[in-house]
Amino acid sequence: MVLCKLFPLYSFLLSICCFTAYADDTFNFNLNEQTEFKKNWRFSNTLESRNRKFTHQQRWLSTRQRLNSSLLYEQEAWKAYINTYLDYDPSTYRYQPTTQADLNEAYVVFHGSAVDLPATQLTIGKQRITWGTTDGRSTIDLLNATYLRDPIANGRTIQKRPSWLMRLEQQFSFGAVDLVVMPFGRERKLPKYGSPWEPDSFHQLREYEKLGLIQLSKKYNPHKPELGLRFTQYNQGYDWGFAYFEGYSDLPAAKVKANNHILLEPTKQRTWNINAAVSQNSNTYRIEAAYTDQLPVYNKQGSLYFSELQQIILGWDRNFNDNLYANIQLFWDHYPNYKDNYGATFAINKPFFNDTLTLGVSGFYGYNNEHSIESYAEYAYNDHWTFIARLYVLGGGYSQSLFRSYANNDFIELGFRYFF
Repeated sequence: MVLCKLFPLYSFLLSICCFTAYADDTFNFNLNEQTEFKKNWRFSNTLESRNRKFTHQQRWLSTRQRLNSSLLYEQEAWKAYINTYLDYDPSTYRYQPTTQADLNEAYVVFHGSAVDLPATQLTIGKQRITWGTTDGRSTIDLLNATYLRDPIANGRTIQKRPSWLMRLEQQFSFGAVDLVVMPFGRERKLPKYGSPWEPDSFHQLREYEKLGLIQLSKKYNPHKPELGLRFTQYNQGYDWGFAYFEGYSDLPAAKVKANNHILLEPTKQRTWNINAAVSQNSNTYRIEAAYTDQLPVYNKQGSLYFSELQQIILGWDRNFNDNLYANIQLFWDHYPNYKDNYGATFAINKPFFNDTLTLGVSGFYGYNNEHSIESYAEYAYNDHWTFIARLYVLGGGYSQSLFRSYANNDFIELGFRYFF
């Protein structure tokens, strides 16, 4: 029996685009800045309605209604943050419960200023961390696993699972250092059997298991420590930095243990990154290069081997005088022992009517016609109500690629957010 190939499942993490308008590096901060803190409770709630209708199928992709609650308690020396949500989605009854509750984030931040270390910050708890720009692709946004049960999430932003971690941020005169340790590893959540986001290759393995043709053992979460280290230096008109990640792949590799016995578990990997950005007038030019020591690859017979990965990203973005924003990236993923992946991403958006209405389009194009295109409109009626309309199209790719698996998942969306 020929094993179905799981490498396209992994390559999705390296090729699918994630777009967020006007996204800045969240680590562009100065811990030496003095801020006035007062004891303060802030409790907020958001009601979200997300209704996605397949354009190629009769049923609904998602009719998720979400109550999102956040609590922030802040003092001069520390602050605590908790974010939870309760979902009801009757469209998922075929493959997962229609009602789900989740502790999304829960962490405490200790400010070093309380012990005469004003340039130090320590975070402990469950948190979502973004490294690098979130426009287009990033080779260093690896600290949180991709939530493959709903990978497109809110359209332009790929959904990531927050991780339990300890994080130390230290500002020096020559730059900023960020160390993140996840004692239990990243939290991985794979698609359920029968889900629209279940890749064809993964579904076939599960089918073979149900038919008794193979024995499938699953170890999706190694529960071993993973870590990331980043250094960034910000200067007048340019910044640069490097990063390192050591952990396990988001997706499992299929390892043959005995006759018809297959073990699915993530593989250990290390990624080194160097990046730089230069600003000139209203333009920003970026370059990013990364090297990963080993990735799981499958030959035509389904046998597993490993390949190195070398990545280069060239990017440009600009804010025009009329508030038009544009972002373009070119990328190249080189596998010495596998076929390369290359392509481009783009994002364009513009606000209208005193910034109450935002219209935009973003897209991705990669090897073998892999593509995704999103057009959207967001209208902020007032401080409480925001209405959303979205059209998302994706597909292309070779046989058993993730884009081919999702070719029937094009959708149109109508929804709203109510802040109270």
